[in-house]
Amino acid sequence: MSLYLGLPIPPTVYQALTCTCGVPFDAAGHHRMSCPRANGSTLIRGHDRLLCSLLDLARSCNVGASSSPHAVPSHTGQKRADLVFTLVTKSGNQSKQLVGDVSIRHPVLGAPRAADAVGTWLPTSVEDRYKAKNSKHARAYEAKDLLFTPLVASTYGVLHPEFLRLLWILAGEHDGDLEPGEVREIAHTDPRHHVFFKLRARVTATAAYATAMRLVGVPGAVHPPPRPR
Repeated sequence: MSLYLGLPIPPTVYQALTCTCGVPFDAAGHHRMSCPRANGSTLIRGHDRLLCSLLDLARSCNVGASSSPHAVPSHTGQKRADLVFTLVTKSGNQSKQLVGDVSIRHPVLGAPRAADAVGTWLPTSVEDRYKAKNSKHARAYEAKDLLFTPLVASTYGVLHPEFLRLLWILAGEHDGDLEPGEVREIAHTDPRHHVFFKLRARVTATAAYATAMRLVGVPGAVHPPPRPR
């Protein structure tokens, strides 16, 4: 919450005063969020938590999804994205594979070099990461007649429009049965809207958890997610 409000990050029993790269941690938390050496395996664990959440959401919407290296197609130089969805076409008699690559982006360019620094804010950071992922994977997967989309989330809970589009597609595959007693907004009578809002809330909550993992900086302080299937 302090990160979102721009307040100093409260110290914890796990935090050191200086990063392993030699730079003091800034009070705003941006160095810890930006420096790979500060995060270590928490970057991977946060990424995997979001990946597992996406797999669960897809399966709850009756969409096949897998992150197994045997299922996710590779391309040039054995490069491979994170997961693959099996989507049924509108005709209902064919399926199409959509390959996705997950990324959580902190909207600060570079790590502060002093304890009182605040870093350089980059409003286009989510879009920049989206373009970088596209440049890395899109053409190679297109050559294999596969769809590809980067799935980029901000540490502040902002999802790239293509991420939202995927959630809307998944919501359309849901059977429409909501949990008993669930409140429905008057403005949205289509069950697909309700499912979409639930999916979006789940993803943003998971991204927030991954953000907290970076700030704490200790993988052992949180329970790791189950291994992706």
